[in-house]
Amino acid sequence: MMFLIVSSIFWCIVTLDDDALNEFDVKISINNVPKNVTFISDVPSIIHVNVRDKVSSLISNGILKKPTIQLDFDKYADRGVFRLSKSELDASLRSIFGNSAQIASASRDSIRLNYTTYPGKRVKVIVDANFTPSLGNTISSQIIAPESITLYSEASILDTIKVVRTEKIVRRNISDDTEFQVKIIPIKGVKMIPDKVSIKATVEPLVLKKTVVEITPKNVPADENLMIFPNKSEVSYFVPMSKFNDPIGDIILQVDYNTIRPNDSKIKVKVSSFPSDYINVKATTDSVEFTIVKIATK
Repeated sequence: MMFLIVSSIFWCIVTLDDDALNEFDVKISINNVPKNVTFISDVPSIIHVNVRDKVSSLISNGILKKPTIQLDFDKYADRGVFRLSKSELDASLRSIFGNSAQIASASRDSIRLNYTTYPGKRVKVIVDANFTPSLGNTISSQIIAPESITLYSEASILDTIKVVRTEKIVRRNISDDTEFQVKIIPIKGVKMIPDKVSIKATVEPLVLKKTVVEITPKNVPADENLMIFPNKSEVSYFVPMSKFNDPIGDIILQVDYNTIRPNDSKIKVKVSSFPSDYINVKATTDSVEFTIVKIATK
């Protein structure tokens, strides 16, 4: 047993003196960033680094502590660009792992980040969404959150942007209230906060309603009178259940004098206008009889 213990200790000592290659996730921390500075480029959180060194050094410098590059903003920032050259990045990595360490490879060889001190600009979000409800339902509302976002860039770029738009989102056969996350289409050289919005589609069942509406003529010459029989028609339509007891909105039924042809005895009834939340509006009477009466002039 004593021999095994001694052998194990000896093996560990020999192993610690061997060279090895290991991969580490090195964190990046940018310190002393002024409050009026916003990075337009995405700031990398880590760099994947392969380091070759003695096992003992890799353990003490990489495994037993979380390797982090501490970068001072003022040292590397100049006129809208935060820049760390390859040699500066290599030096920063060697300062973490020691001068004997060899940086075999890294996920990036330099750091270049654009930033701005110009105040953000608030713009409206235009949603490109196509939602279709399941049969017998309607999408009664679409709630966007947030309705506007903040953009950061140079003044010359921000002045040209009035709105931003989301990527197109299509959903079919929606039967329940559903919330979607959709990304905003990126704009080169612009930082968006946030870069996505939430869209909540509220689904309601449709219910049938009926009412009687007067039919009105249009395009009738001033010296004529268009008399129609009957002059009213029942109209059926669907509304969201939550609006079933709401007052009936304006539904306009019309007949068009200009559509009358010789020998016609009837004229077609058309639904000219109705509230936007009414669905499948139909007049029971599709056509009516008519008589044209000349108006006597003095």
